Amino acid sequence: MATGRLAIARFVLSLASAAALALLLDASPAAAVATASASFNGASDVDAADATTQATVLGAGPAATGDAVASADVTTGVLRARTIGASADGPGGFVDADASAGIEEALFLTPVDGAPSTPVPFAVFMDLDGVLEVGGVGLETSLNLQSASARAAAQLSIGGFAVTNTSPASFAVTRLVQASAGVVQSDFTEVQHQQNTAGPVFDDTFDQRLTASAMVTPGSAFSVLAVVTAEASADPGFSPLSDMMQTGRLGVVVPDGYVLGSTSGLFLTAPEPGSVSGASALAALARLARLRATRRGPKA
Repeated sequence: MATGRLAIARFVLSLASAAALALLLDASPAAAVATASASFNGASDVDAADATTQATVLGAGPAATGDAVASADVTTGVLRARTIGASADGPGGFVDADASAGIEEALFLTPVDGAPSTPVPFAVFMDLDGVLEVGGVGLETSLNLQSASARAAAQLSIGGFAVTNTSPASFAVTRLVQASAGVVQSDFTEVQHQQNTAGPVFDDTFDQRLTASAMVTPGSAFSVLAVVTAEASADPGFSPLSDMMQTGRLGVVVPDGYVLGSTSGLFLTAPEPGSVSGASALAALARLARLRATRRGPKA
């Protein structure tokens, strides 16, 4: 179907939506900004705040049920995103959902007594854990090739006037399933890495660490930008899931002899809360398992 082909093309342009969500780095870094964006089949929610923000959209049908959820917290450095949906088994059924969370903060290094003020190395890292699934095998009666995708992406960078030798990092993984008349024609996972990215990727799960590095001048502000994005797209009869509700945990590597500060005074000032997100992820997986059981077509 044309819907499936358009979905594939959209997923190939992986970081476009994340870049649109994120506040672009400029010469004068702003104070902390947390941004969250969610959409599900045309309904959308966007929010931005100094410290903590969340966006949620529910898909109530008839074309599809599911949700898109995103949140960002500057104080803990945690970004989360999830999309899950089940498309109706018939004409007009589809899923088109995305959720993005971003953090941008202006940071600076202050030398302690005796520390030099020449440029020094600084790094920020982000740990990513997620689950991708595509349930169902498409509308059984349709002879057209139908598609569904679940996709996760992330980017991490350092920028500003006081920055040289920058080395950003990005990661994207897509689970794609295509079916015709209820029979799977292709089912594969595609991974895209940029430098400073490491970790295993399996068909359904991934565990990554992104590390962005740069030389920064102590006493001068520089920007750190982190974005995570979950996307789901499906023709009739599919139920995709992209779950990064336990992901996007930020940390920094500060050189000896320096203290890290932030313009807002909020960046990484609070410990990560208890893992309520773990229960959320398990609930999403259980829901997808039920959808797969009810929507599985005949075997070839």
